[in-house]
Amino acid sequence: MSKVCNIEGYAKCPLPAHKHHDECILHCSKEDAQYDYHKAWEDLDLFKKELLNYILDALFSYKKEDEKLNRENVSAYLRDELPIDESLEAKIKDVTVVFNHIAFPVYDERDSFNYIPILQKLGKIHFNYCKFYVAWMELPEVEVYFQDCEFYDCWNLQNYAMLENVDNVIYQGCDFQDSVSYASGEENIYLDYSQFMDCSFSELEFANSVFKKPLFQNSTHFKGSSIEKLSFQKCTHEAEFTFKQIEIEYFDINKCVFKSKFEMEKVTTHETRIMYSSFESILELLNCTFAEFFMYKTTCDAFASFEFSKFGSFNRKEAASVKFEYVTFRDFVNFRSVIFNGGLQLSRAYFKEYPNFLYADINSDNTDVETFRIIKHSFDKVGNTTEANRYFALEMDKQKKETSFWNHPEKKIILFLNRIFSDYGQSYLLPFVWLCILTIAYALTLDFAETFTIKEFFPNNYQQIQSIINNMNHFAKNIIPYQKFLKEGMEFVSLIFLLFYTVFIYHFIVAVKRRTKR
Repeated sequence: MSKVCNIEGYAKCPLPAHKHHDECILHCSKEDAQYDYHKAWEDLDLFKKELLNYILDALFSYKKEDEKLNRENVSAYLRDELPIDESLEAKIKDVTVVFNHIAFPVYDERDSFNYIPILQKLGKIHFNYCKFYVAWMELPEVEVYFQDCEFYDCWNLQNYAMLENVDNVIYQGCDFQDSVSYASGEENIYLDYSQFMDCSFSELEFANSVFKKPLFQNSTHFKGSSIEKLSFQKCTHEAEFTFKQIEIEYFDINKCVFKSKFEMEKVTTHETRIMYSSFESILELLNCTFAEFFMYKTTCDAFASFEFSKFGSFNRKEAASVKFEYVTFRDFVNFRSVIFNGGLQLSRAYFKEYPNFLYADINSDNTDVETFRIIKHSFDKVGNTTEANRYFALEMDKQKKETSFWNHPEKKIILFLNRIFSDYGQSYLLPFVWLCILTIAYALTLDFAETFTIKEFFPNNYQQIQSIINNMNHFAKNIIPYQKFLKEGMEFVSLIFLLFYTVFIYHFIVAVKRRTKR
């Protein structure tokens, strides 16, 4: 006596176990047929036969037999052996057929065991804990709902009509072990309903797609923790696009239009590219982490926020710079509390309003001068002089590094001296230290002059050197503002020290004012 189907997690199935499986032909794995279904021709033919019986049992568990809706007529109709009868068709389409734990094998439209035409005659299908070894199912006029299903092949989405369910999605709690795609050639194709809730993915790719409803429903939860690839090419999102708490290896948006809010929260991506796209509503990337981020020729028409996000890997030496090239922000932009581990490039970005960089942390190594200038002006505009001065120092330091001594020696020297004298006016301690050093040096110089004479050091050229010193002292005496401060016999040396005193005092006063200015 053959053993009975032992399908786990489901009520007892009356069918016998199929060959070496513990389950029947409906519930057993179809992995072998997935790779060579012609070798399993007999098995697939048997599957179609038993699937038909399963559907008939499901239909007549809801409907009592009448003159037209009897098992023989319905069976003939499903097998295309009975002409279409609108009354019979309406009664069949009114019933929801629930497929429990059934494993659907691969098929070919030309083969006799193609079971899809049978499914196409149904009106409502609920796939519950089913397994799919096929790449797609064309069910154009059938309302469908996939719950806790597993997909083992590349799955091509269809614009299914949605079977009414609590969460208003097509796929709930499903596991896609290979890529999921929805694409066409040149013409746009539509997805009229929300597709996913609590699902896990490997890759998601969409091209020439128009989303009428949010792609992810209740996107705060994903069944899986990561996605290898999420790609949108020439897509239009008419509804909100929101997803949260997920890790994405590669995220690509190219030539897309987002007509409603685009929101990412607590999302980690290893590589993100947004190119030739348009965000017509709010763009919000909150508390996200982007190892590599590049935005190119993209327009943000409304408020854009990147608050609390991190750009670049945590190893600042290896982190790549974040680039916004030819990106137009037509409204306010918020970079508050954002960390740029690899630096920031805004020199080719366009802002209608100055952005907010309060509490931002930017690695200056890969950040250009123009970016620091933009940030400095943004703080100047709102009266935050402390932060404006800090970014002014970063701007000057960047200019010093980028200025060649051989091309602009005077500029290089001035920037260098400003850096060591007061850190471009940011430190009042530096000029104070220099004043102390200068005072000590001046005192030592006076002691040295009183102890030694020029004749002791230059006995052979004493007269020539004394003449030069006298001329220098005479020149110093003619600097009227400093005349009364010059030491007799050492006028020129005193003048040099006084000039440095003036410079350090000036830097000290500027630094103090920048720290205390209201």
